[in-house]
Amino acid sequence: LGVPKDQLIRLISSDDLNASEETVYKAVMMWINHDKRRRKRAMRELMELVRFPFMDKLFFLKTVQNNEAIRKCCQDIVTETLTYQHFPEEVRSPRTHPRS
Repeated sequence: LGVPKDQLIRLISSDDLNASEETVYKAVMMWINHDKRRRKRAMRELMELVRFPFMDKLFFLKTVQNNEAIRKCCQDIVTETLTYQHFPEEVRSPRTHPRS
């Protein structure tokens, strides 16, 4: 939780990261919530690196989509993920590229 933002970015942006996207999301949220006052500004930048389309659909709907902070800062990412879940061939972004 004390890791610098740049180091977290390097870790979660890696195609070689061996973790589920649910785990990546939870780790980012824990990092932000550890010092919410300072770190909430980084939410958008960090959430752009989570590959939401590869999450379990129910987890995404119950946990991510229902998170008010995510809806406020990242509505386009939520919309992208919902679109990908229904029409995967229609959405291309860095988040729709699976990790190795």
